This record gives sequence, structure tokens and C-alpha cells, in this order.
Amino acid sequence: MSRAREVSKVISTVQLVEDSIDNIDLSSSINTASAAAVAALINGAPAALDTLNELSAALNNDSNFYNTIANVYLTQSSASTSYLTQNLPVIAAKVGAYTITNGDQTDLILLNGTFTVSIPTDSTFNFTIGTQINFLNIGTGQITFAAVTPGTTTVTGTPGLKTRAQWSAVTAIKYAANAWAIIGDLSA
Repeated sequence: MSRAREVSKVISTVQLVEDSIDNIDLSSSINTASAAAVAALINGAPAALDTLNELSAALNNDSNFYNTIANVYLTQSSASTSYLTQNLPVIAAKVGAYTITNGDQTDLILLNGTFTVSIPTDSTFNFTIGTQINFLNIGTGQITFAAVTPGTTTVTGTPGLKTRAQWSAVTAIKYAANAWAIIGDLSA
């Protein structure tokens, strides 16, 4: 084959490729690819949150949303844990039947003996919901926790409502009106 013929064949091939490219409608391919990319991006998000504007509105247009939430968490966290990080005054050991009273929520109550710690009804003393009262059994006896008026005040604990042994730590938590949970080192 002559050199001129080879060049002519290459030119014809190039022309054929150029004509083919001119006849391709890329807009439908681009639209299909774009739609697929957007669908993958929103990944089934509800219609109310599938645009950046809707997401921004859902976050109250707060460009510092992360910092806002972090500060709220830290503020609430420090408020709820301040009780845990403060030193509780230790009161003299109770050695006989004892009914909790106002002020006990700020102390560590030591228990020494075998007796019952009673929890009064709200009509006797209405502790706020969320109140926590801490106990430490320093003796070898077993302490039982009970309601002053069963049927009015509910006192629950698992596996039971007695301290397990000496040095058992127990917390009474008021979780609703006339309802207390006893948690800690308990036995049946």
C-alpha cells in the first residue's frame, strides 16, 4: 500500500469518528448519570429533607450546629453530673429502723445493723422526681428497703430489696410519684 493510500485511510477513519461523535446525544447520558448521583446522595431521604435548603431549615439554619449541640450537651451533662462529682457529707451510722427524710438526698447515709430503711409516701414528704439518696452498709447485718405504706408507695429493686453484704452500696431513686427504684449491690 502506498503511503498516500494509508494517509487517506487514516483521514477517512478520523472523519468517520468525528461524524459519529457529532451524532451522539450526550445530554440524556449526562441527565441519567446526574439523576443516579443525586439519588445515591439522598439515599432515600424523606421528601422533607432531600435538599440542602430543607436540611439547613431542619437545623434552624445554624451554621455552627455541631458546636451548638456540643455546648448544650456539655451544659446539661455538667449540670446532671455535678451531683456525682461533689463530696457528700457522711452522716453518723443508722443502727436501727430508719425512715428517709428531707435532707437525706445530700448525704451518704451509713447503715450498721440488721433493720429496715423505709421510704415514706409523697403525702409525708414529697421528694422531687429524680431525687437520689445514697446508702453504704458498713456493718455485717443485712438492710432491707421497703415502703412505709405498701400499696401507696412502690419500692422496686432487682434481684431484691436487701443489701447483699457488708460494704454494699445502694442508691434509692425516685422515678415517679410514690415510686422508687433501689439500685446497687442487692440480694433477694
